Amino acid sequence: MDYIFIKSKKPGMEEFGSVYARVRVNGMNKKYAIGFTIKIKEWERYRSLQYTASALMTSAGIKYGQFASILSQIKINLEEDFDPNTAQSIIRSIKATVVNGEGFNILESNTKNKILLTDFMAKLMEDYNSGKRLKAEQSTKVSSGYIKGMNNVRNDIINFEKTHRRRVFLDNVTMDFQRDLVKWYKDRGILPNTINTRMARLRVVMRIAYEEKKTKCNDFRSTEFVPKQVEVDEIFLTPKQIQEFLDVDLSSVEKVKELQDKVKFTKARQKELKTINPERVRHLQYSRDIFVIGCLTGQRVSDYSRICQSMITQIDNIDFICLTQTKTKKKVYIPLDKRVSKILNKYNGVLPKQDFESMNANLRYIAELLHWTWKPNIDETRMGGKKGNRFCDMLSSHTARRSFATNAHAAGVPLSSIMAITGHSSEKTLKRYLKLHAEEKAIIAAKDFEGIIEM
Repeated sequence: MDYIFIKSKKPGMEEFGSVYARVRVNGMNKKYAIGFTIKIKEWERYRSLQYTASALMTSAGIKYGQFASILSQIKINLEEDFDPNTAQSIIRSIKATVVNGEGFNILESNTKNKILLTDFMAKLMEDYNSGKRLKAEQSTKVSSGYIKGMNNVRNDIINFEKTHRRRVFLDNVTMDFQRDLVKWYKDRGILPNTINTRMARLRVVMRIAYEEKKTKCNDFRSTEFVPKQVEVDEIFLTPKQIQEFLDVDLSSVEKVKELQDKVKFTKARQKELKTINPERVRHLQYSRDIFVIGCLTGQRVSDYSRICQSMITQIDNIDFICLTQTKTKKKVYIPLDKRVSKILNKYNGVLPKQDFESMNANLRYIAELLHWTWKPNIDETRMGGKKGNRFCDMLSSHTARRSFATNAHAAGVPLSSIMAITGHSSEKTLKRYLKLHAEEKAIIAAKDFEGIIEM
């Protein structure tokens, strides 16, 4: 949901307007009045973050901090569990609670001239969406996936504030806050590498705020601000699973719903099922096809998602994909699998665009449709202590690269040949990707010992 401001058309009220919460439901926008008629200048001051939390919004009769708190809490409640029958009463209740002083305690004397972290992030995302801000040191817009990822962090901060009943200003983002937030993540079972990603995004926000002199707090520079990634036992897809993933029938809404009817979904997933429509089905197909190409080429998602017909070349009458990797700038030649060629032809040689976060959600959803719901044998302590991870919940765009390397090694392909395709700089780095069952490791080891022991 978002907020819109509609200027008044009443005579004598040209300087004023009303604030509405706008929620998109079943393809239609619904508006809910917040109950404030305020001056246009005050709304613009709020939207541009050029306000002091303790300053008075004269037209509304409340302070800017209270106004920000009301809008923040409404957004949390409507996005968590939207019900058109209760939305307006929830808005009235939140407004009354904050105005009467029972909500977040944000009107402290030390809040003068400070900017709320969530407000700054909202403005940042607005600028990214509009193209006012571009990628760092580049002239291209940031992806919708990046914006979505940042919005996830903003929602985390909002929920953190709700738990601790205090607001977070830019100047509050110290190492003490970092420790509180990381603990909050861990208490909710968030995996270590997910925490790493989200704190890295928060660091980007704080760097921008600091460079633009919105805050003097620079604790984000600490090497400990972003917790280190941990090596975890990851899953991979066998050749049989890759083919099963490719063959699943996602050709229509009806086919997807047939698959849904055979699966026992969690309550959270059941909510999501209501959103199945032709557009969602198309994106399920896109994610599936792009991911399978990753499983058959061994590249990072940033590379396999851009493979196209023009990259195909021939050497000694053998078809290869010639690709320069984005991260390493290495040129690699990948033997062309017929299934990759078939997928490219399906899209006239150019794969559709997908943001990676949506793609990951789609992959897990498809895996659940395939009943890949067993719990793999992993070291749960290295997975952050989170128990009960199902195979389908662990699938991600990166699983494709791991699957390629593992399947190639299991088939007896030398590490040097795998490295020539994946672009890994050393066997040690590559071996971290190899996730083999004990029986598969034994077979490979047996081949290595041929000529040394009699079998």
